[in-house]
Amino acid sequence: MTEIFTPDATFAVHFSGLNEEIRNSQYGALKVKDAIVDSFTRKNLPRPNVDRENPDLRINVWLNKETAHISLDLSGEGLHLRGYP
Repeated sequence: MTEIFTPDATFAVHFSGLNEEIRNSQYGALKVKDAIVDSFTRKNLPRPNVDRENPDLRINVWLNKETAHISLDLSGEGLHLRGYP
């Protein structure tokens, strides 16, 4: 994960799905965010910042029972939001 982030990169986590341990999607997103931040601090790297509105990297997590599907959206906002007709 630390190979994708630049020192000033921001990120946001979108979490969907529930199971017996994770009963709230906000809690799930918080745990994913904490794991990402912990991976940086364990390597003595600067902590990445969260930006929910305009992140450089979007992390999508879909939880289905005991399986979490994780995807990284590196493309940014849709073209219609970037000034394209």
